[in-house]
Amino acid sequence: ISASTVEIEVPSITIPSATSPTPVPGDDTFLLIGCFNEPPAISSTRALGATGSYLTPIFASQDALTVPLCLEACGVALAPNSTGPYTYAGVENSRECYCGLTLSLLSKPVTEGYCASPCAADSTTICGGYGYLSLY
Repeated sequence: ISASTVEIEVPSITIPSATSPTPVPGDDTFLLIGCFNEPPAISSTRALGATGSYLTPIFASQDALTVPLCLEACGVALAPNSTGPYTYAGVENSRECYCGLTLSLLSKPVTEGYCASPCAADSTTICGGYGYLSLY
């Protein structure tokens, strides 16, 4: 009895890897500072300042939010009492944009893993996280 070998060609299957969203470095006005937490709810302040010192730009749809859109809105908006442009811009929770004059002392830098939510209108880029701001 003689032994014989049989060769079988197995087709290869390529499974695309899931790509994680990446941070946007900024624009001509705002540069990415990092990921910051929102202060505890009991503090009644936001990361980007006290009530009245920050702006939430209104877009036709929060589902249209991208980092460049938020940065542009904060770059052209004037702060209260004609004090000039906003100092900070931030995106949070995939669809929220904030412009602020000050950063709350209760808002601290955290590891980038907390800011990993894809932007509503551009899933390839990061728009903060739930309770965490990608701060510019």
